Amino acid sequence: MSEIRVGALKHAVSLIGNTTKETGMDANVELLFETPRWLEFLWSPRPMTGVSANASSTNTDIAYTGLTWEWTPWSNLILDFSFGFAIHNGKLKYDAAQAFPEDAGRHREFGCRWLFRETLEAGWRFANRHAATVMWSHYSHGGLCDDKNEGLDNVGIRYGYRF
Repeated sequence: MSEIRVGALKHAVSLIGNTTKETGMDANVELLFETPRWLEFLWSPRPMTGVSANASSTNTDIAYTGLTWEWTPWSNLILDFSFGFAIHNGKLKYDAAQAFPEDAGRHREFGCRWLFRETLEAGWRFANRHAATVMWSHYSHGGLCDDKNEGLDNVGIRYGYRF
């Protein structure tokens, strides 16, 4: 493990046209690892894994894994992009035969259990080991498994400690 990042994310923000179904805050924990030699041909991304847990027991929680590319274009400024896959405990879709589902309109319909995950993150590294960042994450199946694909966008702040 090379770094741990923890933070608070605003759950289900509406940045690119998504509805604001589900609300609240997510606690986020992510572990990043050293780049394995065999990934150097992809510009040395770091493998990562993490979890975002919503403060409400009825909203979507997500576990994810993937690769993170970090760039330091100037001094201590850091810019990250990550791509990977996620699994969630949210709704897939509502049963069309049920006339009035109890929680209709309050939960997103994801369409399938596995989703793609992309993030953009920017921040400042200080005292060599510490970082403060802002992050946007997006979850979606990209139209690959069902007609339901409401997706999910989260935005928040994180603290990172590099070992």
